[in-house]
Formats: sequence, C-alpha cells, structure tokens
Amino acid sequence: MQFSNCVKSALLCSALLSGTAPAGPFTAVDVYTDVWPPYVNRAQGQETGAITRIVELALRNMRLDPQWQYVDFSLAYEMVNNNEIRLSFPYFETARRKQLYPDVRFSAPLMTVDNVLYYSREHRDFSSPPDSIGDLRLGRVAEYAYGEKFEAWLVGATEYQSEVLALRALFNGDIDLLPMTRLVGQALVLEHFPWQYRSFRHIPGEDYLSQDTVHLVTHDDPQGEAFIKAFDEALEKLAGVNKQDEVQETSLDAGRSTGYVRLVVGEGHPVIIGQTQRQGEHPDNRYVMIPPGSRGLVLDWSDAVFKEFNSPKLYAAMVALSKIRIVDGPHVGREFYVKNLHIEIE
Repeated sequence: MQFSNCVKSALLCSALLSGTAPAGPFTAVDVYTDVWPPYVNRAQGQETGAITRIVELALRNMRLDPQWQYVDFSLAYEMVNNNEIRLSFPYFETARRKQLYPDVRFSAPLMTVDNVLYYSREHRDFSSPPDSIGDLRLGRVAEYAYGEKFEAWLVGATEYQSEVLALRALFNGDIDLLPMTRLVGQALVLEHFPWQYRSFRHIPGEDYLSQDTVHLVTHDDPQGEAFIKAFDEALEKLAGVNKQDEVQETSLDAGRSTGYVRLVVGEGHPVIIGQTQRQGEHPDNRYVMIPPGSRGLVLDWSDAVFKEFNSPKLYAAMVALSKIRIVDGPHVGREFYVKNLHIEIE
C-alpha cells in the first residue's frame, strides 16, 4: 500500500515534532492553545469549538493524534518562536507579530472571523458610526493581535492582561472601545458579565469591521516548513468542512440568563410606577410611569425579598421597593425604586 505524500510528510514531521512513539496508526503530538470561546473551548461537556475541530480533522488526516495543552496565547506564541514548543493555534498574522517574532511560520487559514469594536451603551452610543475614533479611549489585551486594519488604531491603547479585565474596564467606563472577535466577545460577556449583555454592542458598518483569518503556527525551520506543507495539504482535503463560522449568534444566549429583569404589570397594579427615593414620603420624591416590558438591572433588592415569613400573606413584601437601573425604553440609564411584584427574572 502506497502512502500519499501528505501522510509521508506527516509521519516525518511527527517524528521531528514529537518525542512520543506512535500508538496504532496515529502518532501523538502536543498542540498548544487557550480558551477562545466559542471557537476553542476547554470545559468538560462543551463542544471543542469550530476551529479546534478543523485543526483536529487536519491532524487526523495526517495520522497525528493531537494532545491538547492549554497555555496563555502570548506565551505559547513566544515559545513557538523560541522553538520550545512546536504547534499552537489560533493566531492572526500581522506585520507587527512578524517583526517581533520572526521565527514563526503560519499555516493556511483555518477560518475567517469578524473583528469589531465593542462599546457599552451605558457609557457611549455608537449606534450611528462615528466619523472618527481618534479622540476615543481604546483598550486592548497585551500581546494580542487584532488584524492589520485595527492595529493602526491601537497605538497607545490601554493594555490589560486578559480579555475579562479589558471587558470590565469597558463596562466601568474606563475605556470607550474594545476590539474583539465578534462571537468571542459575546461568549465572554455571557460567561462573565451576563447582566451587561444587552448593553454590549459593536459599532456597525464596514468601516469598523475587519474580517481576518486565523492560523496554526510552528517554528520556522526545515521541519516546520515540511510540517506546514503537509498540514496545508490536509486542510485542502477537508472539502466537506465549512471553514467559516458555523456558530450562530442566536445560539450563544439560548438557555442562558442575561442577568436582566423585565418589568411587568401585576394584578391590581396595571401601571408600573418608578420613584426616585425609597421613602414614599420623601419631599424630593418624583414618580414616573415605566412602560411594561422595560428591562433593568437590580442594584439593590429590598430586604423583604430575603426575609422568611410565618404566613403566606406576603403583600407587604410584594409592594416593597427594590432599586432598578433601566437599560432600555424612554428611561434608559435612570434609576428608580420599583415594587417587587413588577420584577420578573429573565
């Protein structure tokens, strides 16, 4: 039986890239990555992610058995450049990276993703694209790349050590804009800041969209060159695999709480009234009508929510007031005290 050139190259490369012995028809090879949901996942019970699946299929086609190792992306990239590890993914290919780390070789594209500029509606409104972002405060994750189009905008941007820290700065109002891959941003906000999901938006329009490819990388030497050639050939064989994003945006929040509450009318209380002070008799109190269906964040639950009662007559708890920040509708951004009976968890 004749082996294809791709398989011959793969076996040669595997011997060079991995010190482990073949197990059956496959040879184990360490592949370094990090969590980048929904494209690369780690938690048990989750799908491995669309990009992980593509890498796995290509390596299996090369008769390699990937052993997933999880290391911070920037560290793994540096280790590939220094020839301390051999394989890592996924990375954007930029001129800045090539200059800083010249000994890294990139594969053919694994997938094309959308990079966007995110903002928080609680602090800014870019529903209409701005003419320029030159005067705005941008953040970035240290050592990350965001595609060539965004790199020029990020000179002097405030750096954070992780995407979660950068998102927290965005929601705190410390920065105005944060570049992220669109679906990665949505997944991380749902995971770490679900109550901010409805205020998390990106600037619309082609001017603020960058479509970039992500790649697997290895050390740039003769062994790495042979490996990438075999890997690219294996990628071409994946004709039945959609290399574009198969993750539907609407699936990200399916079955997930947004962290928000919805304000609804109640029996005997057909109008939702918000007041500016908890005390009803306060001389500075002001009242508004809040449209049913408005969403809000609970800033301070009333004590009555946590109390235990020795009687099922809980009317006093139902009409006790909790503090809500309205996040949509005519009162967006304002804070009111609202009766508990009007609060419905989403």
